[in-house]
Amino acid sequence: MTNLFVPFLSWMRARKQHQEPLGEKELEALRQRFRARHHNFKLLLSGNNEALEHIGRLEDLARGVRPFGGQAVRAAAARITTLAYRSIKHLEAITGERQTTLRERFDAIRGEVDAILAPHHAKDNVLPGPRILTMDAVTKQDVDQVGPKMARLGEARNVLGMQVPDGFVITAAACEEFMAASGLREEINRRMQAKSDELTSRMTLALELQALVLESPLPPALETAICEACEGLAQRLGAAPRLVVRSSALGEDQTGASFAGQHRSAVNVSVDSLTRVYKEVVASTYSLEAISYRLTKGIPEESAVMCVGVLQMVEPEAGGVAYSRDPLGVRADSALVYSVFGLPKQIVDGADAADFIALDRESGDVLEHDIAAKHQRTVCFEDEGVCREELDPSLASRSSIDLATAKQIFDLVMRLERHFGEPQDMEWAGTDDGAIVVLQSRPLPAAIDREVSAFELELPLPDSRRELQPLSESEPHRELGRGIAASPGVAAGPVHRIEREADMLTMPAGAVIVVKRPLPRFAPALAEASAIVAEEGGAAGHLASVARELDKPALFGMVDAMRRLTPGDEVTVDADSMVLLDGRVEERLTRTAPRTNLMRGSAVHTMLLAVMPHIVRLTLLDPQSDAFAARNCQTMHDIFRFCHERALLAMFDFGEDTPFPERAARLLAGGKSSQFKVIDLGDSFHDKTHNNTVRVEDIDSLPFQAFWRGMTAVPWAGPPAVETKGLASIFHEALLNTNLEPSMPSAYAVQNYFMVARDFMSAQSRFGFHFATVEALVGERTRENYISFRFAGGAADQHRRESRAALVASLLDDLGFDTVRNFDAVRARMDNRRAETMVSRLAALGFLTMHTRQLDMVMGSDGAVESYRQSLSSHLAEIAS
Repeated sequence: MTNLFVPFLSWMRARKQHQEPLGEKELEALRQRFRARHHNFKLLLSGNNEALEHIGRLEDLARGVRPFGGQAVRAAAARITTLAYRSIKHLEAITGERQTTLRERFDAIRGEVDAILAPHHAKDNVLPGPRILTMDAVTKQDVDQVGPKMARLGEARNVLGMQVPDGFVITAAACEEFMAASGLREEINRRMQAKSDELTSRMTLALELQALVLESPLPPALETAICEACEGLAQRLGAAPRLVVRSSALGEDQTGASFAGQHRSAVNVSVDSLTRVYKEVVASTYSLEAISYRLTKGIPEESAVMCVGVLQMVEPEAGGVAYSRDPLGVRADSALVYSVFGLPKQIVDGADAADFIALDRESGDVLEHDIAAKHQRTVCFEDEGVCREELDPSLASRSSIDLATAKQIFDLVMRLERHFGEPQDMEWAGTDDGAIVVLQSRPLPAAIDREVSAFELELPLPDSRRELQPLSESEPHRELGRGIAASPGVAAGPVHRIEREADMLTMPAGAVIVVKRPLPRFAPALAEASAIVAEEGGAAGHLASVARELDKPALFGMVDAMRRLTPGDEVTVDADSMVLLDGRVEERLTRTAPRTNLMRGSAVHTMLLAVMPHIVRLTLLDPQSDAFAARNCQTMHDIFRFCHERALLAMFDFGEDTPFPERAARLLAGGKSSQFKVIDLGDSFHDKTHNNTVRVEDIDSLPFQAFWRGMTAVPWAGPPAVETKGLASIFHEALLNTNLEPSMPSAYAVQNYFMVARDFMSAQSRFGFHFATVEALVGERTRENYISFRFAGGAADQHRRESRAALVASLLDDLGFDTVRNFDAVRARMDNRRAETMVSRLAALGFLTMHTRQLDMVMGSDGAVESYRQSLSSHLAEIAS
């Protein structure tokens, strides 16, 4: 045994004696290396936390509780991709190794994401075609060139034989020619991608884009084609016409997306003004109303193409709208006709009261006839435009149409419903010769569509800002606590506490998991659980993501849940109301509050659902598993998880494997500090002199001061009394040698180092035959805070060393650390805690580092272990508080 010990001491002496002295440049280079490593790790942590926020945002969008556009999905995905690439770069800077496999996985995942999110620009959806189509040639087969609005009018005119104004359509091909001529499409798409979905951003964007369109000249060939079409219309009518210019965007006037009133239309336009008005209608594609509407309906912005109908102006005696079915569902068996004197613009604008007639859908019999008190009518100016004028008092109380006309309108709208196979909203005009002219026909927006549009009123999100739903009188159940909704829903089951992985093995199916911290390693239990409750955590965490993917209600941030909830007791988790209730509350479980996903089925929502498996899903759950490898990263979330774990390990190992030359540090001045040296990684020394010493009070480092407080809080009583005999007595004598006490100068002790910054500390302490390594980042940003700890070594036999390691691990478990013990070594970690908590735990680690050394010599019996446990626990409780 002596022959083993003496060479060990010789090795320690030789290690010090043969350390090559470094010059000032080499010392500064080493300091810079430490600082760069610390800086890269902080950047990696910050990027990881930002990425989790974006991932959580994508999950919120998928629930469709508020509208979003394609640019929101692409912007979040682009930011996540950028952050993932940066995480890889930071990991390489920390480890000093190129992450070739991880880069390959990143490139593959990025390719999958880009393939899904690549904008399908409007020009990709537009078939080649003529610039102009006359109305006598348009049917619903031409919808891709003239838009749904004009296609339906052409169908009514040319297939159903209804009276529809003559005219022509400036087609989608013409629009794309205009957009391409000045590079408008590329510039518009670029600006759209740069803007957010916030209202203020949309407003600015709308003004910019409309100005771009209005300021761009029409291609000469297109302008010539429009002029020739006007001449052709004049020849057919026998006079220069006055015109109605109507929007007919691709996707407009379809079921569930009517765009009613969202685009520009102009009435009584002269031929000379047509090209200007045409550009105004095209520009209205990017009005605030149209952009907001597409956002609400999940219609991709880049798919917007404006076709424009140019029709002969009709000056009616009366006009209005007709519905083949009551859009509110109040009169389920009725068709409705609304009418006013003059142009129907007053009705569609909501400018004045209108006469109302309800007719039976089957017989056409008049069921109701309400004559409104009308005061104005809209008429055409003689030259151009329209105006409102006072209505002759003699007409105010008269019906604008008679019942025979109403029946005629009824017949038309019902024919349109039968032809198109769905209820119709028809705009009409009645001429002085008794004819009814169809001006427009589109699918009737159902009542539910209007309810969906109410989400523009900023309904509350399902998170901690919501009001707690009170218990009703029929719910006599006791409230057990409140928390944060990390995953929505309501579920019930028996309480099952999980502290370690082994506890998952005894979990009954359908249990409500209760944990202190929502660690990703508990994810396997979620598949069989009904819900999860955690004392800590939030919606951006890894386990919260898994809970949402599995549709398991999750209530996090419920203080003291582990202590207060009894295993086996039935509870109800109402994450929607953010409350935990005693017992099984059937009223909550059977409540069918529908979750309206207003984006479901839209192109944007479909795109989001397609890309989420490549970004949001987390498959790397267990860092201890052999499968936790770069080659197995399937998503961006996996890449962040892998980089985070590997960076922590690399940071931890860095200090242990790096020799610290004495000239790279300053000696802690005085007393028991004399065996500790400090390397300043930033601006943490108050003492700016170039002395080779520094006082503890002159070190401005929050984690260092906390750790040092714990190290010095309780004086060390010295090595414990050991009863070993024989050869082991040599070790006993060595351990009693004051040269091995850290407060005494010694040729045998390996120096102890601190690397410090204002919010960072890395400590390597080696006392005798054991060592401890502590690293901590503590600041105001809770999600970046962490503590890593490693303890190993000893001079006793394996059993005693393992007993001491088990004691240390148990004490750390009690303090809330995530611990792993491997024989006589202990690793522990704590993340994402507030600064006050981290400070108290660092103080506890300082105490343990000092007071558990050499305990391996007395760990021979259970009684001794328990005695030291009680003594250490008592001190720890006082220090940690």
